[in-house]
Amino acid sequence: MVRYIFIEVCVLSFLTVFVTLMCQVAKRLVWPGEPLHPSFVGSLLSMSGTIFAASIAWAIADHSIEFQKTAAAEQARQRVILDQKRERELIDSATEFGRMIDSFLERFPAAFAVAQYPEALKFANLPQVPLTLQPVSPLAKQIREVLFELSGLQQQVSGHLISQPDRDEKIMASVAQLRTLHQRLMEDAKERLRKLNG
Repeated sequence: MVRYIFIEVCVLSFLTVFVTLMCQVAKRLVWPGEPLHPSFVGSLLSMSGTIFAASIAWAIADHSIEFQKTAAAEQARQRVILDQKRERELIDSATEFGRMIDSFLERFPAAFAVAQYPEALKFANLPQVPLTLQPVSPLAKQIREVLFELSGLQQQVSGHLISQPDRDEKIMASVAQLRTLHQRLMEDAKERLRKLNG
């Protein structure tokens, strides 16, 4: 803002000197010994006023453009910060979910040593996919489908503890698939973190 005030003061000073100089030149060369014509002085003042008004309009327009550029740069910076924050939350969510799956996969074999697969699933506590992961991660969608399938198999427990080979095979296949998807999820989280840290 100080720059624009300085420019306007310079323009006003220049115009004052210009009008004074033109009046002196006209008085000595054009109309010697006669008073200056009011129309001539009025024309000089009108021209000076137009130039000064144009310089003010330029200063306002330039300041507005500069302000818009600064505002756009700040918005872009805020968007980057927000995107980084969301990405970090996503990574944290994926990492925490990975720990939950780790815990499940560790508990499942131990539980199976004393119970059937469905009972082991119940004992090992099937994890829930965090809401922050669901809309953005295709891996989370696949994991959710596997967990849903495991949950359905768990609910098929009959009144007695007789093993059902077909159901048990499905459970083991789902657990194996969960291991693979879990590994991919953790690799994806590490890759995202590496890119975020640059």
